[in-house]
Amino acid sequence: MSNRAISTLWRHADSNLIIRLAARCDPGVRGRRLAELSDVPGVAEWALSHGERSDHLALARHDRLRRPVLEQLVELDDPEVDRHVFVNPRADTRIRRRILGRDPAPALHEVLSSTRAGVHALALVHARDARLLRHALVVLGRLPNRPHVERARLRALVGLWRAEGPEAASAALSVGRYRTRVVAPLVRAALDAPEGLMLLEVGACAAPDGDELIALLRAPGLRRGEARHVLALADAPPDWAALLRAHRATPFTPAVAAALAGTEGCPPEAVVELDFTVDHNNRPLERALLEHVLTPERFLHTARPAWHVLRSIDEFAPRSAQTAAFGPLLTALAPLLPGDVPGWLRLARRGPGHPGTVPELLRHVARPAGGPEPTNDAPGAPALPMVAPAGASELLRGAASPLSLLLSRADPNLAAEVVSALDPADLSEFGAGRHTPAPAVAVALARRWPGELPPRLARRISARYDAARALETVGDRLPPEVLRPLSAADEGIWFFDPRCGQIRYRVEGCASAADLATWPTPWPLRALPPRVPPALWVRLAEEPDRAPTPFRDPAVAVAAYHPECPEALIAALVRRQPGFFSSGSIRSPTVARTLFADPPVRDVPIWEVGDLLRDGLLTPAEILAGARPAAHALLVCRDYAGDLVRGHLREDVDAWIVASNLLSDFTGTLGELLATAAAVAA
Repeated sequence: MSNRAISTLWRHADSNLIIRLAARCDPGVRGRRLAELSDVPGVAEWALSHGERSDHLALARHDRLRRPVLEQLVELDDPEVDRHVFVNPRADTRIRRRILGRDPAPALHEVLSSTRAGVHALALVHARDARLLRHALVVLGRLPNRPHVERARLRALVGLWRAEGPEAASAALSVGRYRTRVVAPLVRAALDAPEGLMLLEVGACAAPDGDELIALLRAPGLRRGEARHVLALADAPPDWAALLRAHRATPFTPAVAAALAGTEGCPPEAVVELDFTVDHNNRPLERALLEHVLTPERFLHTARPAWHVLRSIDEFAPRSAQTAAFGPLLTALAPLLPGDVPGWLRLARRGPGHPGTVPELLRHVARPAGGPEPTNDAPGAPALPMVAPAGASELLRGAASPLSLLLSRADPNLAAEVVSALDPADLSEFGAGRHTPAPAVAVALARRWPGELPPRLARRISARYDAARALETVGDRLPPEVLRPLSAADEGIWFFDPRCGQIRYRVEGCASAADLATWPTPWPLRALPPRVPPALWVRLAEEPDRAPTPFRDPAVAVAAYHPECPEALIAALVRRQPGFFSSGSIRSPTVARTLFADPPVRDVPIWEVGDLLRDGLLTPAEILAGARPAAHALLVCRDYAGDLVRGHLREDVDAWIVASNLLSDFTGTLGELLATAAAVAA
């Protein structure tokens, strides 16, 4: 993790400064850091032209290297580098074929002759060594008889014929698993023809045309690596217009869609269309970002149509590092968001049909006070009809609406007014979102939700206790189909229900006088009333600090989350039982901030810090200022830390070096680390 944290720190420097830092770095770790920063313009080029052989090997081993850099590594003609490039998961058949074009070194030959990977065997058929060709046939013989596998088998037989004559091809054909219904007739006909080798080469080595490429991509069960192999068979870049027409007619599988999105030259609009289904192993948007086909900025600002772009971002894997990169970009759109309810209603109705980009859509729905209604000014697009500000949006139905994603960046009170003004039919689209609604929005959604509350939305609402407390004020007016999912949404840490002998979530209800008299004994406790006698807080504050216990005490939780509980007492309660306030039990910003107090209450794992950020319990500024150790804060808020890092370290190479050396063991906050590094360098 320390190397990743240092690379994240260096990412906030410009490329020239990164090169100066790399020049002073220990050669044993420099290559890995250069590899992790290879997507920064100019860094990989410097490593290739000025780096040592160890740097080249580190680049070749890096499993997220851009394919153009892999091609440049092959040009170095280094056998050891070639060995690592060949097995790199980012390499495709075209790159591996270039390596096989020259005689493999002994180390590479050993790797190739023992591989069992299907994608390696698909490339191995281009080798000139007969032993490698026979090994490729052995591996391919275990694969299903898909069209691209049959082409590869035929190509291997051509290579055997060219290396050892027609007898070798005829002998290989005697093996049953190579003698398929496609391969056998072609090879037998070639053996009987005077120009058989030439005829066989034409059938085996010709690049597929557009229709044949689409047919190969439609093979059942095609994996992402195999789809990348199929795309590498073509001599020219893919015809994206033809591929998208085929996809609209009959969608490609998620694996093929992800492979297409990760292909160099894939336009942003194609990524939007391909990102049609939720498959966490094959997300086209994620592959496009990981393969450096797109950047988050380019996707958000240039891809179209806007509604589908926002929907793809909203449905993106929530724990992905690329997801975090969209956070600052979406926040930067805040000035373009509507400032009143009518503007949001126009956005809800015009957004699904707008063909432009996200910024164009937001400018399209903006209207000065008293000004005329805007028209759809996207090039070549028909003007959208005017609709009344009330009533259900037909365009919003049938697919998850990204309106909730944009509302999460708006003022919570305004967002609640917008939710209250939407038609109930439009509200159902909020159930697919991944963000945590603010308390005011949570109340508006619960009060107006049509039918059963989706479990996902119930979990997001219950992730913040201030939202749960806000729901208590309207709990007696919520229908049962909304209350039930809320009650089952979490582990039930709010009160002990003596009727069933379990601690369960509760939206309404309060403790009796007898319950308060036994406080803080948890078993008869149900919930604190809205108004608590001040003497209760005094009595809790005067209790002697006990040794921290791992057992969950619901009395402590209910007290710490009560809106009238003094902030100083919250810190004391959390310190008395820190194990209770862990992931899933941290429900208020005050409790979250208490965990990062000085001295810290307990060690907070990095994934838990990320959850606090995603649930809206802590802001990036609070994490950067208070989270310990500094490496965790930097990794979680990497896209928000640029100004803080550059403000302390500036262009001082010595300060950057000191900060890098301190980062792995520094137990303080990121601000403390940066200030220390700047002071030491000065």
